[in-house]
Amino acid sequence: MLVKIARLSLILITIFTLAIFLPDFYWKAFEQQVYRPFAQFSPVLKDFLVTKASKKGPHYYDTKGHTYTRSEVDSLLPFSNARQLLFENRFPDSLDGKKIDPEEVRTNNFTLRISPSDINQYRIDMYPLFESQSGRVRLEMPTSFFRITKRMEFINAADNKIEEKLSSLFSGALQNFGFQFPAQLIAGNPTTRKPFDEGYFIVDASRHLFHLKMVKGEPFIHPVPIPENLKITHLVVQEMNLREFYALMITDDSRIFLLSYPDYQLIEVPVIDYNWNSTDVRIIGDLFYRNVMCYNEAGLSCQVCDRNYHPVASYQEWWGSRYQQKAGIISEYLFPFSLQIRQETTMFIGLFLRISGIRSLIGIGVAVLLTWIFLSVRGFSVKRNWLEFVIVMISGIFGFIAIILYPPLRDKF
Repeated sequence: MLVKIARLSLILITIFTLAIFLPDFYWKAFEQQVYRPFAQFSPVLKDFLVTKASKKGPHYYDTKGHTYTRSEVDSLLPFSNARQLLFENRFPDSLDGKKIDPEEVRTNNFTLRISPSDINQYRIDMYPLFESQSGRVRLEMPTSFFRITKRMEFINAADNKIEEKLSSLFSGALQNFGFQFPAQLIAGNPTTRKPFDEGYFIVDASRHLFHLKMVKGEPFIHPVPIPENLKITHLVVQEMNLREFYALMITDDSRIFLLSYPDYQLIEVPVIDYNWNSTDVRIIGDLFYRNVMCYNEAGLSCQVCDRNYHPVASYQEWWGSRYQQKAGIISEYLFPFSLQIRQETTMFIGLFLRISGIRSLIGIGVAVLLTWIFLSVRGFSVKRNWLEFVIVMISGIFGFIAIILYPPLRDKF
């Protein structure tokens, strides 16, 4: 009996191992490379210019099928290629009747990029709180870091001791504004490499949003009113000289909002086919437009807006997911399921199960037939070894390989 249990355990371990590594080896051998396009809205053409890499080099085209050289693209996208045009003395003096100043272009250019792995990751809940009005040209890293649990605590980085005076000051200030401990989400930009500091945006235990920073040693706290039906999943704080918005906010129902300067008004960003759990989003701003690009495994969706985030034009291009390609269709027949330890959409390591579609039933049928042939050729009783067929009907090719490696026991055992 112990021998049979040991054999069954080896079979299950083998199936588990094969489900992780066999599909991985398959994809490394047969997956076709997909060149993702990059779409920008040209203020000259009033159309999208798409850049797509290939084995022969980058290919540039618009939605009407016209192709362009790299030098032509520089002129058609003067804001994103301002430095190159200035270097070549080709930077335009005006566009659409508006005089263009290179410094103004630099100030208005920005890029925000949020991927699912930015959201699905572990965070060490210790944050530096900068002095936002120190009187110095550059921001300086503080000597203590804070956390918000039962209260707001500052811990000195040198001796790991709690700074009680500062902790009491900020905890009391938060309580005076109705903050409910502990914090559910703390978002900031903890680097000195930024033009100024706007501190942190914090979601409390009651899902209320607060803006907190240090001003001349004193707490600055501003409750930010948001509708009760909005549940914040992620916040991105990025200080820019443009001062158009404090932060970008993503909700649990995959809506994107900006918190505007200086009144904390919510501005909804139009998106197409966005899902925060599986889609990369990139917002590119310039002097005239805001380009919102959403990438997922199957395609690209772009929405271009004016400076008030009203849609102007849209563009979509689909190449299909890996399981819609030839190699993916074959994999559905081969593998009834697969396990992954890592996924691109998360920084966590775990076991991620994917169950194949109805095509896998054909692969399972072939595996069952091969199991019957194997048992018959080796002289094993098909009737007495019914458990092998159950294992193969559940695990397909993984179970068949495991049974070959660990065949049934003879009567002497």
